[in-house]
Amino acid sequence: MTTDHEAERIRRIRERAFYLSLARPAPPDPVADWIEAEAAEIAAEAATVEPPAPEPPAPAPPAPAPLARYPHLAEVIARSSPALASAQLTARAEHAARADDHVALDRLDRDLHLLAARFKPGEIGRLTDALASTTTEPIDAEIGWDLATMQIHLFAALQRRELLQSIGVRPARRVTRAEPHRCTIGPKGLSLSVEVQPDLGAGFHALRNAVDALTQRAAMAKGATWKSTLSYRGELTGVRGPATADALASLEAELLASPARPSAALAVAIGSAVFDVFVSEESAEAPTTLLSQMLPSFKKLLETRAQEDAPFLIANVRLPPAPGESDAALPPTLELVAKKASAGAALLANSASSLWLGLLDLDLRAADPRLRLVVRPAASWPLPYRDLATSLDATLAVL
Repeated sequence: MTTDHEAERIRRIRERAFYLSLARPAPPDPVADWIEAEAAEIAAEAATVEPPAPEPPAPAPPAPAPLARYPHLAEVIARSSPALASAQLTARAEHAARADDHVALDRLDRDLHLLAARFKPGEIGRLTDALASTTTEPIDAEIGWDLATMQIHLFAALQRRELLQSIGVRPARRVTRAEPHRCTIGPKGLSLSVEVQPDLGAGFHALRNAVDALTQRAAMAKGATWKSTLSYRGELTGVRGPATADALASLEAELLASPARPSAALAVAIGSAVFDVFVSEESAEAPTTLLSQMLPSFKKLLETRAQEDAPFLIANVRLPPAPGESDAALPPTLELVAKKASAGAALLANSASSLWLGLLDLDLRAADPRLRLVVRPAASWPLPYRDLATSLDATLAVL
């Protein structure tokens, strides 16, 4: 028994077969007519069937958060400023992802984790707050970032050697200089103070470019050729300096008003940071000129630091290059200045000649950063400096 639909289908096939037989030449072939008519019916039926609707595309997986690779940095941001992302850190993470170069941030993440395991959040808050800064001024943010990372890397290097006693130690008595970035290290039960200084040409990339540009403009107005060098002096005490644009405008006005190239350092304060700007001629004698300008400021640093009547080292840290910055090797300017200061150390006030032990270098531009201890044998060492170099796993040199 056939259904109405099947009966109608057979009728259409029979009708197609009849017309095919009329068109076919003799002799007649009913079987071939029927097969061809049935095939035509099947094709017609298939043409009337609508194809299934395409499956909707699967939603794209969410892009990973910029800080997903750096869990300890992300934790710092979440703890310090849960409602606001750090523009500085996010920008650096995104740049690292685009360039597929995560070396600097991976190292910072590891070092921060090491310090977070050793110290309480309040003890490293000064460092992590700078990393989580939400300031809208790029140069101000970069200054805070570079100062914080410089200290984190040095403190972590000392912690790995199990020599780090404390960080952010306050002076024993009030001095005119702001509280320095420092730590204490303690080999064999002793306590040595280490003050952290960024090496010239290390960090503050945007600020160095801005200062150099305005220095060259001022020189061109006088028909001269100058170049500038930037040195971090310290922090303002209890106050905040002008905004970046105002500070740079004041510096340019001072350079334009000077009848000749400034022979002494010019101070520029941005936020809470104070820098010395040294201006030298673009000539073969420029390095010598720079050292002569830096020497009084460095001697003042040593004399002020010696007021605490305790032996100390100056830690000289060179940061990795900023995104877009050349990785060209720069001369060890601070070490050259230290050699000059050491040669005349007998004239330094506050017994700095005996209390200043030398320099502790950390070059983070190297693939395998190593500590380097540059000593003053004539200083009053509380332990043999060769023993200290061994404890630090540092190479040894003499000023």
